Amino acid sequence: MKNIKAKIVEYYPMSDEALEAMLGSMTPMQCPKSTMLVRSGVTDRNVYFIEEGVTRSIFHKDGTKYKVTLACPRS
Repeated sequence: MKNIKAKIVEYYPMSDEALEAMLGSMTPMQCPKSTMLVRSGVTDRNVYFIEEGVTRSIFHKDGTKYKVTLACPRS
């Protein structure tokens, strides 16, 4: 979570106390390839920070699959 901590402070400076409170509510997780984090029609109240790997966003319309974004972390 060291990388996430640095990125949060880079974009939104905050006190160490506020940052630690926010990080304290986060839970690290590892997902195998092809894991669906968010599903169509389901309200997800989580925020995901991807430290390693690649994400792909897609949607289906009229039987066709469309790729919207492909993202990977900067090194």
